[in-house]
Amino acid sequence: MDIKRIEQTFLDVSKTTGWAVDKRIALAVTNVYLSQDQAFDAEKHEAAVEVIKKNEGGLHLCARICFM
Repeated sequence: MDIKRIEQTFLDVSKTTGWAVDKRIALAVTNVYLSQDQAFDAEKHEAAVEVIKKNEGGLHLCARICFM
């Protein structure tokens, strides 16, 4: 896999998740997208975060939405 693609995806994830998310979590999210050969979709991620906020405790829902 191209190192530039890994770095860019991590940068995109980190920028979207912001300072509140630990780098290890951002790296895990990056790995999920790259392992599925998908580009990170910031809009889809933001939508998933909003669903989670509305349905506190809906972590299982995040997994379905974030990684589709």
